[in-house]
Amino acid sequence: MEQKQLFINGVGSILTDRSTPTYSEYDPSVIPWQLKVVADIKFKYDYSIGTHEVLLSGAIGSGKSVLAAHLVIDHALRFPNSRIGIGRRSLSDLKVTIFRTITEHLEDDLLKPYVEKILENTAQIHFNNGSIVEGVSWADKRWQKLRSRVYSFFVFEEAIENEHDSLQAFIEVRQRVGRVRHVKENIILYCTNPGSPASHLYKYFFTEKQPTKHIYFSLTEQNPFLPKSYVEQLKRDLPPKEAQRQLYGNWIEVDKERIYYAYSDNVNKLKKLYEINLMLPISISFDFNLALGKPMSAVLSQYDRAKDTFYFFDEIILHGSRTLDVMEELHAKGYLELNVVWEVHGDATGGARTTNSKLSNYEIIKEYLANYKTKTGLKINFRMLVPSSNPPIRERHNIVNAYCQNALGQNRLFIYEKCKMLHEGMMLTSLKKGADFVEDDSKEWQHSTTALGYRVVYTSQNKVIIKGGNF
Repeated sequence: MEQKQLFINGVGSILTDRSTPTYSEYDPSVIPWQLKVVADIKFKYDYSIGTHEVLLSGAIGSGKSVLAAHLVIDHALRFPNSRIGIGRRSLSDLKVTIFRTITEHLEDDLLKPYVEKILENTAQIHFNNGSIVEGVSWADKRWQKLRSRVYSFFVFEEAIENEHDSLQAFIEVRQRVGRVRHVKENIILYCTNPGSPASHLYKYFFTEKQPTKHIYFSLTEQNPFLPKSYVEQLKRDLPPKEAQRQLYGNWIEVDKERIYYAYSDNVNKLKKLYEINLMLPISISFDFNLALGKPMSAVLSQYDRAKDTFYFFDEIILHGSRTLDVMEELHAKGYLELNVVWEVHGDATGGARTTNSKLSNYEIIKEYLANYKTKTGLKINFRMLVPSSNPPIRERHNIVNAYCQNALGQNRLFIYEKCKMLHEGMMLTSLKKGADFVEDDSKEWQHSTTALGYRVVYTSQNKVIIKGGNF
């Protein structure tokens, strides 16, 4: 088989057509910080003073996961009957991250005699020497299931996820590593991108220093196998503060008060009316609500693919209204008379049946547009562009912020004079107190920003020209 250099996720070796090196292909000396971690664990730490905790504070693509996978397998092979836990809040996320990397690392002919079985459903690996790797998750907050386990090695994948209501996972695991008596090399490994200096991890490692706590930093650009185009794309896709965290490894605070901190009143808000480009589709994006103080919200926009830029030019905010009322308001504004292609974006939950109709919100919208005729008797050309599920909230925030301003200083999202509620929402929408990336939806302006976010995320992740309509 033809060999080639590894260019993604990996750490220096000659590889076949895989994105992860196998155990025998792996060479930690290519990236110095990885070699230091391996050497310190094997030769430097004094395990007589207790379990050692290692924070791998790494930027995107710096190779944390491959290193963690190598350390897991190395521990299992060197210490017969060892017990290794790999944990993340969600088991499904665990399976497609660290567990997958470990199994790919095991795709080595030299290791076949040592592996007894791999159980994909439960994220378990059994070795012939009695060592076991087992997946652990705690999204259900059933902490007691951890209390019957003992470990000699444990890996927290995406450790920064475990703030607020998931801190108990750290506490439970710390009490259970070091209880496999015949294994003297006891490690807890925390793999994470940098987060807030107010986070538990930051305080635990940076302000509560102990001889058993160790921090290793890694940067995206330190991985020589990542193409320069990948790094440049990250700079384009990340807002400045997230770039400081994700690219440059800094534990900095992102504005606690404002979700859309990259949005500027002086830059992104244009105090004039928008001139519609009849060559571009018009999008109407929805956030559906009927509850008191939570208006039915829709925002109108155009997207210029050549400039990769969004223009939001009007909004429909109606309290205590139905989806059909929004469509009637759209008609009253005269926009449906324009000879353009229409795109429908919005909340994925709008595909469910409503409480006051046998049709879902999107079925109502589709039926309205399909039956609409302009004053000249023309039918509307439209397409339904709604995802099957909503994007993760944090991902939505990051993508919108990157369009407001990215790490290259580019501004690719603008809001015009008619969008008064939307502008207010971009300036004021905040998180719920004590919550992880959950928006405070008690303010009416929040819902228009959510509608904007659905539109931006869907389009940014589907940057292809979609032809045709009425589907």
